[in-house]
Amino acid sequence: MKKLILLLLVIFANNVFSQNTNISATISYPITLADTDFNRYTGIADIGIEYLFYEDSSLEIGTSFNTSYFVQKTNFTNPSFTLNENIFLFQPNFFLSFKMSQEKDVKPFLSIGYVLATYDLDFNVANGPPDERESKGGLNIGGGVRIEISEQLFVLGKFDYVGFNDKEDGINLKFSNNFSAAKLGLGYRF
Repeated sequence: MKKLILLLLVIFANNVFSQNTNISATISYPITLADTDFNRYTGIADIGIEYLFYEDSSLEIGTSFNTSYFVQKTNFTNPSFTLNENIFLFQPNFFLSFKMSQEKDVKPFLSIGYVLATYDLDFNVANGPPDERESKGGLNIGGGVRIEISEQLFVLGKFDYVGFNDKEDGINLKFSNNFSAAKLGLGYRF
């Protein structure tokens, strides 16, 4: 209970004494949506940082950088052989956020950027094949909404569509697919 009270006091003191900066951090839960083989992967976390470099009464323009992590573990009939698959997404984006005329607490936004996706394949078996890695890049188009809870805290809902520009077969044929994902999370403005 003391830790909770201390945490609330720190947040309150930060709200009272902080100067409003243009930097915010987000943490979200990513969920794959498209009917592709990416649905086999479980989203673990999406962590991001945003910088707002222009703001007026109805518009905000900024840049963001997010990293998402997806995982799948396959256990075969032999319990000593497992296959771990990891996908890391690195997403630099520009975003355009709109302040609604009546409700300034609700801010829809659009984003565009690039995605670098890294696929890791780990064989957990003695004398197995070496671990493998493949990377692909592509265009990321997204949109979503922020709902301001306080001056520093907001909730976030986002949709991302990624179109890979390299469609050649690689280590994992299914990794060549385009995919889309939703992200639900929290953000904190410093």
